[in-house]
Amino acid sequence: RIVGKVEDLQALVLVGELAKEMARTLPRDIKVSFAADWYEAVGKLHDYLTADNALVLVKASNGVNLENLVNDVAEPVGTVGGTI
Repeated sequence: RIVGKVEDLQALVLVGELAKEMARTLPRDIKVSFAADWYEAVGKLHDYLTADNALVLVKASNGVNLENLVNDVAEPVGTVGGTI
């Protein structure tokens, strides 16, 4: 429900077996990619992370291990461009 209210949302990368079920409830104008696991999702995210001001929101259960994704794509605290 919240996804449809977010302005300027350009794309979602959904991870895990239940992702396709969730995608059925999304607005049709949002580009959606699916990944089986966090490692595959990293590759898909890098396709979107080309702008200097790219913002990534990670929302998941611990069962999908997305903390690994965050560690892979996040800038270290104190670097130019953002903080964790």
